[in-house]
Amino acid sequence: MMLLSLHIVSIAALIAISGGIAYSLGKNEGIRITRLHYEELDEPQDPIAHADTKSFHAEPSS
Repeated sequence: MMLLSLHIVSIAALIAISGGIAYSLGKNEGIRITRLHYEELDEPQDPIAHADTKSFHAEPSS
């Protein structure tokens, strides 16, 4: 019974480690693709920081 528990824990640890590595690699690849996309478009890399804030506020009507 102890051996079964040890196998379950080791398999769970292996899945967690490989999942963490895959997530990290996927996240880095997504960031790289996004940077390449903005370089091709010659746009700023942070569109939210450079957004025109006037469009978010309603103008009062007279």
